[in-house]
Amino acid sequence: MSVVVISDVNAWKGGNVVESAREPALEAAIAAATSWVEREGGRRSLEKKRVTVTIDGSRAEGYGRTDLWLPSDLRPVWHLAPDDLVAVSEDGAALTMASGYSSSADVRVRNANEDSPVMLFRYGGWYADRQNVVASLTVGWDTDPAATFMPLPAAVRQLVVELSWSMFNGATKLGKSSVSKSGASVSIEDSLSPASLSTLNSMRDF
Repeated sequence: MSVVVISDVNAWKGGNVVESAREPALEAAIAAATSWVEREGGRRSLEKKRVTVTIDGSRAEGYGRTDLWLPSDLRPVWHLAPDDLVAVSEDGAALTMASGYSSSADVRVRNANEDSPVMLFRYGGWYADRQNVVASLTVGWDTDPAATFMPLPAAVRQLVVELSWSMFNGATKLGKSSVSKSGASVSIEDSLSPASLSTLNSMRDF
């Protein structure tokens, strides 16, 4: 399920404002807006999906090298149903996982099931090798409007809707593009409402 669909944009504009012949262009704008928000908001994906990443064990922190943080764009991370459990291997060997305290698991997943960066805690420490840790995990929000657990926040959905409409109406043709704050170009952020800009900035606050 997409983060935003055409009916969301039409509803925001107060009716069926996009004729069928232009719907493909709006769908393309929605895809572009979603990717832009993911990139600028520091998220691997807004929509819930499974990803696999390779991490350097040499990045482990803490006394005894026990704390290995996942890249900050991997959030929120799911660790609930069997299909959503975090799976980790080190040097090709699968490790047993747990969320919270466990006396038997190799790795404890901290900050899963919430919108926070996730840490993999290993009591015996991580080997200081390069690209020796492989993690398979589910990231992103549940975009089903009826979702009750980790649903896509309404404010984020609104941000994508608003940006989709802006792109659909040719904001990029005006030379607006995402640039660093020190850049001279006008940012597409300037086309956002204060509420949506606040939502974007809150996503960056990690």
